[in-house]
Amino acid sequence: MFKAFQKKFALPLETKITVLGLRVETSNAPYYQVTGKKLVFEDLWKIQIACSSCQEEKPTIVPGFLEFEQPWEEECEWTSSFPRKITVSYHQKPRNLSAHVVYQRGQDLRLHLTLETILLIDFVASEEPLSEPESLPPSNDIHTALNGTVLDAYRLVPLPHAIIEFYQKDKDSPVVKVASNNKGRYACGEIIPGIYDIKVKHPRYLPLIIKNYIVAAGDDKSQDFLLRR
Repeated sequence: MFKAFQKKFALPLETKITVLGLRVETSNAPYYQVTGKKLVFEDLWKIQIACSSCQEEKPTIVPGFLEFEQPWEEECEWTSSFPRKITVSYHQKPRNLSAHVVYQRGQDLRLHLTLETILLIDFVASEEPLSEPESLPPSNDIHTALNGTVLDAYRLVPLPHAIIEFYQKDKDSPVVKVASNNKGRYACGEIIPGIYDIKVKHPRYLPLIIKNYIVAAGDDKSQDFLLRR
């Protein structure tokens, strides 16, 4: 089946521009996961804009190029009555529906975009349970699961290849160590309930240390981490 999605973005600008052209780079296929009765899709879009910059003090028009990395997430209802095997791909890459610059007194200059993409969702009946994506393995029933995304604290873009370490009290080595994937997402499916110190590090960012983080039994949850330069 085909599913169309429209997404609005508000991108920060330093000066007024006129959009001359726009293209969006995506992954070959979006990441997906099944959550209850919903299919959730995620990707990291690179929005590239050809534009002319109109400086008030200079009447000339200066051609330019802007690029923004933006996380994209959408969902749709999934009410299959029996297990399915699913493949998801882009039938139509994101295209621009509207673009306009907005300035409100006391706020930053923003470029408001509306982008549309169409996904092709193929599925077949299967007698096997629906498998989860490799990057987010299902949790073990006797442990607690924790997952989330590592993000740039300023731009809020996902950070791939970040290291997340869980330390127990008085231990020098981490008891759990995982890395974020190329979408910035990580998953810990086998954490024993307890109190941990968490260290998140990335070669281009300052380390983040969280003390006395409580992991309760059966408290499966999502936890994002923001790293600063």
